[in-house]
Amino acid sequence: MLILVFGFSPASGQRANAANSLPAPDQTPSATSQTAQEQDQNSPEDEPEKPVKKKQFVPAASLGEALYLSSREDRHTVAYLDQARTMLAQPNTDAKAADDKGRTPLHWAVIGAMYADKKQIAAYCDVAELLIAGGTEVNAEDAYGNTPLDYQEMSAAQEMMELLLEADARPGGGQSEVAQLGALLLGVAAAAKVGDMEKVRAALAADLPLSTPIHVKLITPVSSNGNRAGDAIEAVVAAPVVVDNRLVIAPGTRLVGTLLHATKSYNRFERSQLVLDFANLTYADGTKARLVLRVTDIDNARETIEMNRIIGVSFPNSAMNQKKVTWGRRLVGTAFPMVGYAMEAATLVYNRKFDREIRYDAGTDMTLEVRIPAKVNPPANLKRWPAYTPSAELVRLVNAQPARVDTQKGDPVDLTNVMLIGS
Repeated sequence: MLILVFGFSPASGQRANAANSLPAPDQTPSATSQTAQEQDQNSPEDEPEKPVKKKQFVPAASLGEALYLSSREDRHTVAYLDQARTMLAQPNTDAKAADDKGRTPLHWAVIGAMYADKKQIAAYCDVAELLIAGGTEVNAEDAYGNTPLDYQEMSAAQEMMELLLEADARPGGGQSEVAQLGALLLGVAAAAKVGDMEKVRAALAADLPLSTPIHVKLITPVSSNGNRAGDAIEAVVAAPVVVDNRLVIAPGTRLVGTLLHATKSYNRFERSQLVLDFANLTYADGTKARLVLRVTDIDNARETIEMNRIIGVSFPNSAMNQKKVTWGRRLVGTAFPMVGYAMEAATLVYNRKFDREIRYDAGTDMTLEVRIPAKVNPPANLKRWPAYTPSAELVRLVNAQPARVDTQKGDPVDLTNVMLIGS
């Protein structure tokens, strides 16, 4: 029998909302002008149904900031691209400078091209070509282990992809599962070659084996129409991660990452998408570890997940269903014209109001899966959940309850296997 004992107190609601009160991570580069940064922080969230209102143009303080602002939906893309090209023409501009997230101007040029039209893509490619010619490191990794090519793989800007590949761009350590598995196998092969089984075991040993599940709660709300690639995301581990009866990750441990891809559904044929990359595990004592994780499940979500890509729901009326509804409306309209008009109006309103965007609030439960075995060297003082020891009185109370009861008609019901006791 499963017995669940719970209680209610005013403090419990505060604890439940603790994740919502945590500050969201900064999503802007460190080298931003105060005015532009204040506009980003103080602006209200845009309504998804309304066109995004552009903020007032404020000249960027650096090349990286100009390209970052050009990639944001509520900014003046063309104006900031022109400013970036003007800066690149100046001899004292540092094309290699990285922001506090480790992203170079090339990172932001690639991300900006992800949301640009054909004319703007050509402008971003011109800027990227100037950056590469100016000595920008093509394979520079940001704080999450992602190179510009990792962001480009989610983009439809083929011209930017060709430009990066010509410059010998490679995936970063955070996304290249093949490279990490190759390094693991090389280590095992080297140890096996000398016949040292201890080294072989050490090479294969992992604190987090392949496919280890990690249950987390979102701290940062994310949405397909309110976020863009490059935005920071954060989650907290919701349940202890135990491997071989050893606590590896304690509840409350933070996972920090970024959005690799975020697109909204622009029309009835395109579906919204999100790609979350939780890369950095941070223990309470400050110990950090790099992980390769994939989202495998989202609690109560209507979206589907395919290879770590969260795909929004499709348009409610498929081609076949649309034909059936149309013919049905016509038949009804033939006999009852006013009813047919009412059905057509109701269908139109429903289709317009149907929200297909992906939206996850703070506190959303997700399940992540380890894709590459990892050694995280957890601190020795990790604490599990406190063990609950029932009192003798509670044991007597449970044992005194009937194991099976009858209905009012005298028919026996199933055996009691769950008992909820509240106070």
